[in-house]
Formats: sequence, C-alpha cells, structure tokens
Amino acid sequence: MKKILVVLMQVILLCACSKEQSSDVNFSLKSSGDLTKEDINFFKDFYVKMIKAVENEDVEMSFSFYSENFMKDSEKEVLKKNIERLYSDYKNAVYVVENVSLVVKKDEAITEDDYSYSAIPEKTSEDLKPIVLKGHERIYWRRENNLWKIYQWVYY
Repeated sequence: MKKILVVLMQVILLCACSKEQSSDVNFSLKSSGDLTKEDINFFKDFYVKMIKAVENEDVEMSFSFYSENFMKDSEKEVLKKNIERLYSDYKNAVYVVENVSLVVKKDEAITEDDYSYSAIPEKTSEDLKPIVLKGHERIYWRRENNLWKIYQWVYY
C-alpha cells in the first residue's frame, strides 16, 4: 500500500488535472509586473494540456513540461514505469485543480493551486485501495531557451 501511495504522489507531481475538470480552470493571477499576455496564455494552456495528458494517459506529454534538470534520466524512467502501472491498476481518476494563482518575476514563476485527487482500483485487492487525496501544490518554473519549464513541484 505504501508503494502505491508513493507512486500516486509521483503521478500528482506530474498531472495537475483531471478528466472531469473543465479546461476553464479557475485561474487567478498575481503579478509583480513582469507578466505578459504570452505568460498568461502559456500557464492557462499548461493546465489544459495536463488535463488532456491525464485523459489520454499520456506520460510523455506530462514530462514535456519539466526541465532537463528536474531529475536524473534513471529516475525519470522509474517514474514513467510507476505511472504506467498506476494507469493500469486504477480507473476513473479525478483530479480537480482550483484557485490557481501565478506570480512571474523576470525568468522565474510560481503557480499554486488547491487540488483533490481520487481513483478507484481496476480490480479489488488487498494492496489496491481507493485513493482520495486533497491538498495544496506549488510549482516552481524557470524560463529555459525562452520556454517555461518546471524545476520543482511541491505538494502538501
């Protein structure tokens, strides 16, 4: 059970969205004055694309937002395998993101949101229990080669 929860938290790290959530995210903005229209559009699109990634169980799309320095390649492969296993073991995953805020200062940004995540095991098992989580997450971004990339994701 502990392994499954660790895997789930890794998925949450990658997927800030759900099948049932509208692409019209409750997106509120806080700005230090460095925010551009392109920045706003990018971060709105990020949440929409992550919703699609979860709907389509698209691990590659989820990883496309991460900095190359986010984790070692060997860790990425382990995480990808864990996510694929989670997708095969659970169904009806629902991830809701609310109260998204954005702060941009030059080439760094922070998005924050409140989330809830739930999923039902594909098969009944002692090891696989329904999952229900709620919390807050903060994503740290840096502009790399004129693209915003995630370099840290904290959830609590």
